[in-house]
Amino acid sequence: MLGGRAPQPRIDFDARRPRYGYSVREWTFLGMPFGWWTEYGYVLYAEDRYELVEVPLADSVAARFRKEVGRDMGQGFFFPFWAHAWGWLYYRSVVRRRAELGLI
Repeated sequence: MLGGRAPQPRIDFDARRPRYGYSVREWTFLGMPFGWWTEYGYVLYAEDRYELVEVPLADSVAARFRKEVGRDMGQGFFFPFWAHAWGWLYYRSVVRRRAELGLI
């Protein structure tokens, strides 16, 4: 205690509101993403600067969620595959460049 007072804990809470998303797991090599597969499917998630917390939605919970929102949040969803497969594009460009230089 300093000066008769206990130090107050400093809480720096930077969490965002829960969001609706799609959970995938990546396959990477040397930091380059080469592929993905579905991990949990549709989830509610929240993140701050330290962690990401996902809650998979069971069918009954997803049905109640759709009823509350008034529409299917997954309808019209498009998975941005290019964000998870650019490693293959990079690899192909390296192979092509080596072939042009006669290194292969």
